[in-house]
Amino acid sequence: FRDAGHLAESLSTSVPDLVSSALRSFICAEPGKKLFVSDFSNIETRNLAWVANCKLLNEAFSTGKCPYRQFASRVYNIRPDDIAKGSQERQLGKVAALGLGYGMGHQKFRDTAGAPPYNIELPEDRAKEIVKLYRETYPEVPTFWRACEDAFTKAINEKSSVPVGRITFGATAEWGWIVLPSDRAIWMREPRINRVADRWREGKTRLEISYMGIDSKTKQWVRRSTYGGSLVESICQAIAADLLQEAMHRMEANGYPVILSVHDEVIIEAPEHLSVDRFHELMRVRPAWAHDLPVECESHASRRYGK
Repeated sequence: FRDAGHLAESLSTSVPDLVSSALRSFICAEPGKKLFVSDFSNIETRNLAWVANCKLLNEAFSTGKCPYRQFASRVYNIRPDDIAKGSQERQLGKVAALGLGYGMGHQKFRDTAGAPPYNIELPEDRAKEIVKLYRETYPEVPTFWRACEDAFTKAINEKSSVPVGRITFGATAEWGWIVLPSDRAIWMREPRINRVADRWREGKTRLEISYMGIDSKTKQWVRRSTYGGSLVESICQAIAADLLQEAMHRMEANGYPVILSVHDEVIIEAPEHLSVDRFHELMRVRPAWAHDLPVECESHASRRYGK
């Protein structure tokens, strides 16, 4: 363990993370078979661009450009092509694209950027500038946060159904729901609208959406609050889950038996003569409800599972 600690320190990672990463390689295919692995690329950011109808992000994905470089080029005022893949500039673009799309404030953004795996220290004023720049660069995204919060508030107050683009919010006295593009619904128990103190404006109040659910830390059944950015996060993650589930059914139907899924990744164990190209194309198929969503993935075949 002392040697593992020295190794972890030299790699700027923790011993648990190092062991966890190494455990992947213990999973290997039976003789005569291979593991086919495919991972959706930038799937949450793609989903966000799609549901929010964000022009610049959709343009990046439709033309095969990197959204991390796209935003980082504006932060550093340099050309996207001058940003190297492993550079700090691209890492900042990545943490911004993955975090700021859901309404993250400057302090949380600063903490997230400063923590592993990014390790980018930002002064408070700089973090504020970047958050503001993100919202100005992709104005459709914060507009979508507000539209979702307003629609759910209206649905809860009026016990009605309110559409927002590809999404529909609805509520009764007992249940609130969000209908996804796939027609699957996210359910929330006993939704309420309350007036609470506004933490951002001293002496002011605002309307707050809440519902009964499991607290992520205490695991207790409690009343939880939510807001536009958090609703959009749930929507984008749920769309990713729908895409993954449909891909898994497609794989099974075409002779690629699924043995495991990890986040946005599917792992298949199948005879080694099967085509990895066919497997890749099956993963990229767009469901009818998402025919214009720019789905992309990275696929490979190997004897052992690993990154």
